[in-house]
Amino acid sequence: MKRKFWIYLVLMLTCGCPAISAQSDAAPATLFQYPQLPDSLTDINARYNYYISHFWDRAPMKSVFSSKPKLAQAFYDFVTPMRFASADTVRSAISRLMNAVADKADHQLYLAQLAEDNLYGDSAEVWIDDYYLAFIRPVISNKRVDKALKARYKVQYDQLRNSRVGRPMAPFAFIDRNGGKQTYFSQPDIATIVFFNDPDCSDCAMARVRLQADVKAAQLLEQGKLKILALSPVDADETWRDSVKDYPESWIVGANPDLDLCVDLRKGTPAFYVLDEQGLLAAKNIDINSILLLLSKI
Repeated sequence: MKRKFWIYLVLMLTCGCPAISAQSDAAPATLFQYPQLPDSLTDINARYNYYISHFWDRAPMKSVFSSKPKLAQAFYDFVTPMRFASADTVRSAISRLMNAVADKADHQLYLAQLAEDNLYGDSAEVWIDDYYLAFIRPVISNKRVDKALKARYKVQYDQLRNSRVGRPMAPFAFIDRNGGKQTYFSQPDIATIVFFNDPDCSDCAMARVRLQADVKAAQLLEQGKLKILALSPVDADETWRDSVKDYPESWIVGANPDLDLCVDLRKGTPAFYVLDEQGLLAAKNIDINSILLLLSKI
């Protein structure tokens, strides 16, 4: 049903077809009537904005949670077009929705769970960190929500806030391979690749070999135009130091067992972050193939 509805929505928004309605034969059965787009809205972006902004207007908020499967479908239909609407419109719509159930902790938690499924977790069709943060921020600040239940969202919130694409990464500490205490700061004027790896990960070892053998990476390092950090979310013990002894001297190599609490490593290791010459996070959680392709284009 999800993909069928999405196709219908795109056709409706782009072709000016009749608005979605729970009573329409063409549309799937919905929990409540979805927005009817005014004929006067001809701009595609304005149509997406209207749809998002008015999605819950006809929703009976006191009863929609009685049918959670249908609510989950409605939530999917709400968040899927978000990538095509303006950020301000989306954030405003999320805020109104979460505020509408602020006095019902279990309802707010359920919406956060749906947001995780659709915007953050493995089942999400697309990750949109800023919008996911907008869903979980009210849960974290809601005094009606049990601290134990909001704890996992607090961890996710910190991870995402510290590593948001388009912004500087938050500073974090690590122990280098010589036992020295270091702190990472976003550094302008030089591009940086952060290679998150684990000593016991065979894919990490292969990624390291491929990056180490890349001629372009070596040239940029030698020219002072690139910095590579190889960081492991483990204790900086003797086992780890032995595992990194063959890493290039030109790389900054370190470990911190709490790294996965500081930054977003939801895909595990190996994972690569790329920071541009302005010190802004340009990409995260990408693989070695993407890194080598990026280097080949420099």
